[in-house]
Amino acid sequence: MQTTCIIIPCYNEAVRLDTTTFLSYAAGHPDVCFYFVDDGSRDDTPRILAALSEACPVQIRFSSRRENEGKAQSVREGVAGALAWKPFDFIGFLDADLATPLTEIRTLLAEFAVLPSLQMVFGSRYKTEENAIRRNPWRHGFGRLYAGFVTSCLRLDVYDTQCGAKIMRAAVAEPLFRRPFIDRWLFDVELFCRLRDIFPRTVVTREVALGEWSEKGDSRIRTIDLLRLPVRTARIFLRYRSGTHN
Repeated sequence: MQTTCIIIPCYNEAVRLDTTTFLSYAAGHPDVCFYFVDDGSRDDTPRILAALSEACPVQIRFSSRRENEGKAQSVREGVAGALAWKPFDFIGFLDADLATPLTEIRTLLAEFAVLPSLQMVFGSRYKTEENAIRRNPWRHGFGRLYAGFVTSCLRLDVYDTQCGAKIMRAAVAEPLFRRPFIDRWLFDVELFCRLRDIFPRTVVTREVALGEWSEKGDSRIRTIDLLRLPVRTARIFLRYRSGTHN
């Protein structure tokens, strides 16, 4: 039986963290574990995560730090923790608000069986007649403008770089997350660049339209973060164009 560890980065999630859903999913899927990373929360998130881990210690672990360092570092820390925990076959990450429901884990994992050469499968919030994608129109419009900009600059054949649902083979997770990322919010973009560097001549990713995704609101991205996106993207472009990332 192949095993999977899903990293859940958390920051002030005490109100919206659905512990019942995580425990229920773990009980029904013994091959899936969760590693929560508390990113210096100022509410009861650490206490809730401790109780969650205590309720299901075989499948749920967590780590907590005093300072807020952003999603990129949280996922990176979670990957390191997962690799040290058990010999998983796959490692991925989802957002704590479950905008991508846990049922989509199976959707993404199924793609690895179809094409064994895949190294990473990631969700897309592409709207079709068959799926249920609920997004804020303004955020969706801005996201499409940014996606077009970043994919053009970095030559990435990806529709939705920022969807917070990605699963990769554990063997490739270690080199992908070995070094800190340039930006705490745009690490998804840099992840694609790193993967392209490791497999320069082979298509090793697959983008899958999610069956369900729902905007939860309470975005942690500030207006100033949005205004800085071009500069932050340029930093990623310059690093991976020049090869100074090696």
